[in-house]
Amino acid sequence: MYKFIDCSKIYSNGNKAFLNVNFSFEDQGLILLKGNSGSGKSSLLNCISGLDNFTTGKIFHNDIEMNSLLDLSTFSFQENKLFENMSIFDNLRITCNKCDEDILDIIKMLRIDDHVNELVSNLSGGQRARVGIA
Repeated sequence: MYKFIDCSKIYSNGNKAFLNVNFSFEDQGLILLKGNSGSGKSSLLNCISGLDNFTTGKIFHNDIEMNSLLDLSTFSFQENKLFENMSIFDNLRITCNKCDEDILDIIKMLRIDDHVNELVSNLSGGQRARVGIA
């Protein structure tokens, strides 16, 4: 279980993304984060994932306090951060510490194995999203 206690994010210019939020969620499952544009959803996700830091608050995983969830989380960007002039396989080889066989297994699991050597720039939006997830 993950717990976040009195978490806030205040930027150096004084803008407040969110203040004193408390929430928890299980280790597995689907979580929906909903709110108006500008309400702090992306800032919250950045802090949860460890891409940014909370200004205040405490984070717990199974009742053990942590500085961030960077080592325990994965982040899938809305805009894929891929190398356009490289293949699916080469994009994954650069970004993960897996052997070639493991990379091919991941590509197959995501059903993009028929495009393994295709340049990312030639892929559809859905295929690009799956490469980003991989």
